[in-house]
Amino acid sequence: MKRSLQGKLRQAPNSLKQRAAGYLPGSPLKTAKGMLQEGKEALSLKKILNNHKVSVVNEGQLERTYWGPGYHFLNTLEINGSVTVAKIPLNVMFMHQDYLNPSFSYRNVFRTNFDKEAFLNNYRKQLKDKLDVDKIVPKDKSLQAAKKAAEKAVRSELDGMMQEYASEFREPLAAFDSIKDLSTGNIGNVFQSLVSQQYVSKIREKEQQLQQLSTEAQSGKITERSQAIPGLKKEIAIYTKLLAFYQRYQALKKKLDLVGLENRLNEEGIARMQQFDNMLDDPSSLQQLAGQHLQQTGLEKFFMHVEQMNAGQHSVSLSPLSLYNYLNNGLSMEISKDNKYFFLLAGKEKDLNSLYDRSNFTALNQNDHIGMGVRMGRGSIKENHTHLSVFSFRQSKVMGAAQNFDMPKKNTLVLGLSNRFTIGETSTVEMELSKSSAVYTQAEYGNDTAGRRKSAIAQMMNTEDFGRSLAMVLNYAGSFEEAGLTVGANYTHVASAYTNPGSAFMMGGSKDAGLQVKKTFLKNKIQLQARGNLREYAYAMLPGRKWQNFSSLFETRFRFGKGQQASLKYQPIQSFRKIPGGKITTNSTNRLTAELSFQQRIRQSYYRNVVSTAYNASRYLLTDSLANLKSVTLSSLQNISIGKQLVYWNATYTYAHNPGGPAYLNSVLNTDAGITYMLGGKISATTGLNYSSAQNWYRQVGGRQTISANINSRMQVSLFVDFRQNIQQFDAYYDDLVRADWSFRYNF
Repeated sequence: MKRSLQGKLRQAPNSLKQRAAGYLPGSPLKTAKGMLQEGKEALSLKKILNNHKVSVVNEGQLERTYWGPGYHFLNTLEINGSVTVAKIPLNVMFMHQDYLNPSFSYRNVFRTNFDKEAFLNNYRKQLKDKLDVDKIVPKDKSLQAAKKAAEKAVRSELDGMMQEYASEFREPLAAFDSIKDLSTGNIGNVFQSLVSQQYVSKIREKEQQLQQLSTEAQSGKITERSQAIPGLKKEIAIYTKLLAFYQRYQALKKKLDLVGLENRLNEEGIARMQQFDNMLDDPSSLQQLAGQHLQQTGLEKFFMHVEQMNAGQHSVSLSPLSLYNYLNNGLSMEISKDNKYFFLLAGKEKDLNSLYDRSNFTALNQNDHIGMGVRMGRGSIKENHTHLSVFSFRQSKVMGAAQNFDMPKKNTLVLGLSNRFTIGETSTVEMELSKSSAVYTQAEYGNDTAGRRKSAIAQMMNTEDFGRSLAMVLNYAGSFEEAGLTVGANYTHVASAYTNPGSAFMMGGSKDAGLQVKKTFLKNKIQLQARGNLREYAYAMLPGRKWQNFSSLFETRFRFGKGQQASLKYQPIQSFRKIPGGKITTNSTNRLTAELSFQQRIRQSYYRNVVSTAYNASRYLLTDSLANLKSVTLSSLQNISIGKQLVYWNATYTYAHNPGGPAYLNSVLNTDAGITYMLGGKISATTGLNYSSAQNWYRQVGGRQTISANINSRMQVSLFVDFRQNIQQFDAYYDDLVRADWSFRYNF
């Protein structure tokens, strides 16, 4: 029994150390806080901003020009930095582009935006350093009462042990008297220090000595040495008493479930720390805590409600019928407070040709316009909301460089109503309604009958042909997890006279309707999906002339585990051109695709392959009749990783029966193979070779080389070169045979 107790005594403290932090006030919270903050601190945006306040990136491109012989050169210099103005962190970007082809063009772009995440992270850090979590998230009273009762019982048991020890051995047990931390781990450590392995070994020696002395005393061989017997017996008795104390403590620990109590205390501490972190992550509660416990300027209090602020050239996307992919050169600001939303736009869109086109269309300077407007309501855009918006776009007359391109002055007013709401916890509905009014401000482009110029506001209130300038978007999304079902539907209608410069790709006279259904079975191992889409576009100013396109997808997907999956897809597509009195088929396609994806570990290597087979039958309009195209495509995309190297081989072959059709629809073979590898510890490279051919068009070989190097923690460079050579050419071919891209980045 003594050996069993000794083993428990030696092992118990180590096992207890692995449990909760203990009964010390605050210790469970410190443990939880450290666990939760460790990952966040590693990814702290503020830490990144402090380490790299400025970065410089230079990218270049050399490629065959699209507008004649020779090559163009495009160089982009981008400088990104972060500054803090009156405790408001801002990201700043300046970009300069040069284009040579062979004439020279350039442009400069400047942008700055409010870094909301860095702004909030600064407050989170201040609050974590200043606040006492126990005061913000109070401790559980019942657990604290249980803790005090357990501490009282343990203290009473230790006091009884000390009295018993002092009464028996006439000396105090000082180790128990100095205990303040009553956690199981600490008390276990105290017992371990009292009865260490070295002490146990000495007791074993003393037991042998006592046995030898007792034998000699019985035989009458000892005289003076007999005085050592009482001392040995006392030391052994102390050791036995300490083992008994430990056994009593273990019984008490089990009776009071001290380990379970400590676990509950630590779990409660982690939960309270998580609740505290959630409060800091929530902007509304963070704002409240910062207002109560930190000193803030009026500007800081205002920016607490600013969701985003951009100045300079930037894109804005709110919703399809207000602003969507709108390129603004000015100011935009989004503010949210107490479930109230406000958005402001003021700027100018420079609707110029791309930098690639400037050297070729110097006389074609398209019109600029000034855009201003607001959007306001309840709820943020991404949540349930009801918003009203009004945007005005004033287009000014601009002449081309050769005075041969004239755009009239025009004012456009766009009113919008947007609503998003949920149905239960499974479905979301978004609706948006918009009306536009566009008038020309020059007499030669339209006055009313009295000769007075029309205004956009007056035109908006005009009841004649009211519906010709309306647009509507309706979206539905439903997710029914228990049934493994997701459903989506959308409908868009844009009347013929609707115009919105803020959403330039929303074409007048268009309709778009779609339906998507996805169902899963057997814990997502089988997936069925179906979706259909109808689109209609007006392609001329004359009535009754439209394009129609019908497309569908029916897919079955099987998942076999460990990354293995297979799918079967059927895609029918039809396109028509409608004219008064008839409808002409322009394209009819039926495509059936089978795909298999699998991966396998082979010792220290990992092999992946995606194999697919597709059958395509199409009819397309060629001159005045429909041409037939039938094709079969086989493809394999495979790679194998060996240590830090990756070897790949991709091959795609399409056999096409295309009698009399264009060469680019003939049979095609594309294959490339290569390897990705490391050169030392800082340079990665990819080398590849490729071969491609198109029947009765061309055959070519080529290669690709990529090199990326991390010179140090601040500097990175990369180079990509793609080169090809025609070994046979049957017909005219755009010979873009060489392309090179490179970049250089330095973080200050």
